[in-house]
Amino acid sequence: MKQAVCKELNINVYDYDNVRIEQDHFPLTLWDIVQIIGNKMISELEEGQYLTIFDIASTVMIEHLKEENYIGTVSLTTSHHQLRHNGIVNFKKEDINGNYQAFIKKYKKYINIDIQHRIDSNLESNTLFTSINKGLEAVNKQ
Repeated sequence: MKQAVCKELNINVYDYDNVRIEQDHFPLTLWDIVQIIGNKMISELEEGQYLTIFDIASTVMIEHLKEENYIGTVSLTTSHHQLRHNGIVNFKKEDINGNYQAFIKKYKKYINIDIQHRIDSNLESNTLFTSINKGLEAVNKQ
């Protein structure tokens, strides 16, 4: 499914020739998702079985495409995506597509403490950033 609207700018890319939409994984990064799914798959290996990166990648893709939509993403223009990764812009929790809470519940056993802290931090900083941003907008309007 191709996303056509940037959550940050609220523009439809079909109205512009040079605008592209990308998906930012949130609150779990793509690396977090790969690590969690890999942890689960490794834990389920039986003696003599092996696992390849292609097995993990395939499962990660399936989780992205499932009807339950377990992967949290936000649609952003390329520029906003880069700014997001540099900590310059953020978005509201309401902008997150996908049921990331269900993913976390399904894979809770395989989420290590570092990833759990990152999830908590991402959600907390997202809320804080939104509050700060609203304050700055109010100051700029004066």
